[in-house]
Amino acid sequence: MAKFPSEKLDQYMVRFPDGLRDRIKAAAELNGRSMNSEIITLLLEKFPEPDPESELFDLRMRELRRLTSSKDAMTDPVLRKQIDDLFEL
Repeated sequence: MAKFPSEKLDQYMVRFPDGLRDRIKAAAELNGRSMNSEIITLLLEKFPEPDPESELFDLRMRELRRLTSSKDAMTDPVLRKQIDDLFEL
């Protein structure tokens, strides 16, 4: 049985190049964090949670490009309806 909730989190062992561990430790101390918190903070800055709204917009734009690649996109009523439906909220 886990003593702490953090024991249930994913773990990954990392091998640091020479000197990197010391630089992370110094940065963590400067920021008043543990080394683990410092590393997690830096990773979250580099790899933020995906924004669902942004992903939806990207999907819609890709679909729009696909639909409008046809020369009949604006005159074909079926294609025109698909394009219009893409941006209905």
